[in-house]
Amino acid sequence: MVHHRVSALRERILDATADLLATSGYASVTTNAIAKAAECSVGSVYVYFSDKHAVLAALLERYGERLLATVAQPIGTWDPQTGWRALVVAVVQAFVDFYDEEPGYRALWVGAQLPESAWSAGRSWSESAKETFGAVIQQIRPDLDALTTQTTVDVAIHAVTAVVTRGLERDDPSVVSEATPLVVRYLAPLLDSNSESEPS
Repeated sequence: MVHHRVSALRERILDATADLLATSGYASVTTNAIAKAAECSVGSVYVYFSDKHAVLAALLERYGERLLATVAQPIGTWDPQTGWRALVVAVVQAFVDFYDEEPGYRALWVGAQLPESAWSAGRSWSESAKETFGAVIQQIRPDLDALTTQTTVDVAIHAVTAVVTRGLERDDPSVVSEATPLVVRYLAPLLDSNSESEPS
């Protein structure tokens, strides 16, 4: 029971931080503000986190888990008969939707000069995502070597992230919408070479 209360308080602190980011932006996040929003003492925040950057790193890690589950969903329901382009469209749209539905994540990723701990959480997400998407590339092109697959997925993930982040930073949907054709053009030479009947 005590463990449950401890876990619940930690999650409440993260929820409160996410709300602060969404409503007031990155600059509003201090340990005092987090404690007030979470309706706990500042000391309680420090029980779980060494400083605000540790809170943000933990929040980014939680966002990363949710984002990976979100973009993995269209992969789980993908029918290879529809072609890889349909999958790219669905995955990029899921990624964009996540940014739209999680303003705290957007504020954290776009507005902050993130410390090393937060970048580590981001790298951890990237490695998990490369595994998930790499498996799809291998399904489409089983003849590809592991290095080519990993490099391709790495570039595609970071290209989409950069374009979507830039578009949201400028509040410009026309930039966001370029993410899909960008990654399709990047992947086409590699994936179409083994997809003679791939629909356009």
